[in-house]
Amino acid sequence: MKLAASCVLVSCAVGGLAGFEGAAAAEFQPFVDVAPTGQPQGSAGFYFTTNAFRVRSYLAVRADGKRTYVAPQVVSSVEIAPKMSIETRFDFAEWNTNSALLDSAVEVKFRVRSELPLIDEIEGRVRRAPDGLQHNTLYLAVAEDIASSDAGRPVTFGARATFEQTGSEGMPALTSKGLQASLAGFGRTDVENRLAISYKAQSGTRGDRVGSISFGRSWPINAFTRLTVSCELIDAEAARSHNVGLSWRSEF
Repeated sequence: MKLAASCVLVSCAVGGLAGFEGAAAAEFQPFVDVAPTGQPQGSAGFYFTTNAFRVRSYLAVRADGKRTYVAPQVVSSVEIAPKMSIETRFDFAEWNTNSALLDSAVEVKFRVRSELPLIDEIEGRVRRAPDGLQHNTLYLAVAEDIASSDAGRPVTFGARATFEQTGSEGMPALTSKGLQASLAGFGRTDVENRLAISYKAQSGTRGDRVGSISFGRSWPINAFTRLTVSCELIDAEAARSHNVGLSWRSEF
């Protein structure tokens, strides 16, 4: 069994980011986390943060009795506006192999907290694997209180739209589109009701459209116990199914 004994530390100095007062105030915090086992297992690294910039770099060591795995990772994020951020993640190749540095996975994620009336958050991700496979994802999220009452729970609406694409050079791209929406509330303050609808369509596979509708209701039996009843109908191109559930939870 071989164990890589070297360690990579990334030093960063950031100051004077436009639009952020006091961004030069930085904090550096190293950490070591070792599991109390007979096998080498743990992680070590550091956090580096300013008001608008953060870096987390660590080296994870895992052993399964046959060999030891050493996997470095670096995650950095920056706020380019008060409600907009970009995060970059590097999962470097496992050191106890003959993989080159380029055999690393890279992921870039951006997030925008919107002030538009119909969209609360926009998030996009691009991840590229060492074999060239690329996965692109775009999320749009909505969450709104649409009604309130002094006598009952407020009615809230939430929705999330998803667009995904996966592919690489020399192969056709697979795409999928999905929508999830839910309505919660509309009842007494001690009763929880939730109605949810979801739909997903994917290209390149059989039975590539799936839709579902579900309803759940939860109410107290006594001061310590709640009873929940739920039902779900799933409609796919290949088959149709339904689920009915009954559960209770007690707290003492």
